[in-house]
Amino acid sequence: MASPSEWARQLVDVPQPPLPASSTWGRTLILIPAPSIPIPSLWARALVNLKITSHLYVYRDGRPRRLRPHLYLDGQILDPDSQPPASPSTPTLPAGVTLRPLPGGGPEFWAQFEGSSYPADPAFFPIIAWYQGARSVQEVQVMRDAGINTLMALTTDSRGDYIRQVPGMYSIPDYSAMYQNPGSEVVMYLTGDEPDMGPPNGWWGAPSAEQMQHVLDRQAGAPSDRPTATNFGKGILFCFLSKEADASSMLGIPTGMLGYDVYYHTDDNVRGANEGGALIGITRDMTPDEIGRSHHYGMSIEKLRRLSQDRVPIFGFVEAGGPFSYNEAPDLIEAGDDTKVPYITIPAMLSAAWHTIIAGARGIAWFLHTFGGIGETTQILHQSYYAPVREAITQFNSRVHELASVLNRPEAIGLVSTSGHVRHSSRWTPEGIYLMAGWAVPVTMQPNPNPPPGPVTATFTVAGKTSAVVEVLYESRTLQMSAGSFTDVFADKHAIHLYRIPH
Repeated sequence: MASPSEWARQLVDVPQPPLPASSTWGRTLILIPAPSIPIPSLWARALVNLKITSHLYVYRDGRPRRLRPHLYLDGQILDPDSQPPASPSTPTLPAGVTLRPLPGGGPEFWAQFEGSSYPADPAFFPIIAWYQGARSVQEVQVMRDAGINTLMALTTDSRGDYIRQVPGMYSIPDYSAMYQNPGSEVVMYLTGDEPDMGPPNGWWGAPSAEQMQHVLDRQAGAPSDRPTATNFGKGILFCFLSKEADASSMLGIPTGMLGYDVYYHTDDNVRGANEGGALIGITRDMTPDEIGRSHHYGMSIEKLRRLSQDRVPIFGFVEAGGPFSYNEAPDLIEAGDDTKVPYITIPAMLSAAWHTIIAGARGIAWFLHTFGGIGETTQILHQSYYAPVREAITQFNSRVHELASVLNRPEAIGLVSTSGHVRHSSRWTPEGIYLMAGWAVPVTMQPNPNPPPGPVTATFTVAGKTSAVVEVLYESRTLQMSAGSFTDVFADKHAIHLYRIPH
């Protein structure tokens, strides 16, 4: 590997621009005009993004140091005594508000892995498709056009060169079932899927010593040039209180990402007191309405965050069809047939995905398989039967990408309080306050009344604010804040609202 000074000389050699002798930035300057050459070290990648623009640097103490922005413009030296151009400033946080980092700490998490090609970019948010094929460029492009940017656990007949031909697409393959011709598109290695539900005891009583050893062995066997990801299931989420320390230890093994897949809208068994009841804290079976409340997806993320202590980024799965053999299209299930569970509806699917993000997930994983009924397929995004689902997923993914630089910011704890049954999360940005909220009537020990709960009216109070016009994103409407509060209605259990509040 070239030394820092050798690397700098390889880039460019320019005459020393005139600077006052009083300059504290050193004497040797290098101009980096976005060359397309390999970067030999992690510090260089972290300091400069060579794909963006020209920057002026000082070479000092063995490393390039970037000049203050007001000293240069498009590679030209400006008057060192001139004032920097005016730029938007973020108002001071109100008293009592704290910023809580997301799992892993933010996009800079990825910069620590020299072999990982996930960008350490605040505008990047992983959106994953599980067990899809990359058997042609067209097959990959279909998923990229839907807003997917990562393929996880690919079919073994996939090809890495096809993935690399689609800009912005990455992969997380199972290292023991690698596809053909892998390369720079690989950002992590998958070391396990639901190891907490494996032998000898399944998910009941997990994690066992044997399951723990299996995860350790898989981690030890993974190549060392990439971080690792593991997907967990019911064993972690529904573990006994006495097993939570072991669950935390198991979640501490993956080095890159961890996730979970429990499908509350389509899994008939998860209604049981020992499954969903264990997550929620009740000792009775739930009704179909109760288990079909999307905020349970967010509660699962919250439990993973607590057990993993936010050590690495967390992703959550959301089903797009029917993951079980007993799932069927709703209009084909006869009245009184309790052997069938309907496919997830589009409103439920979108609500589950937003609740996953509201709870702090750093990625969404779409489960694009249906294993029962008329819509059985392993490629939901490719089938005309699922055209409305594809349209909804594409729109959701587009909005997440648009908001990624907001979603990746720390949570603003104490900024917003609410009086209604909603779960919410807020972000403090230079452009304003962003608030995400979703219907979340809790399930209690006593069965909820029949018919199920309907609309929820929630009042939000924002610290440090008195009045403002609140924009409801993607709904073409506004609300008026008065005395620091505004009120909105969440029409049903799938209702989600996103707000932007000016400073």
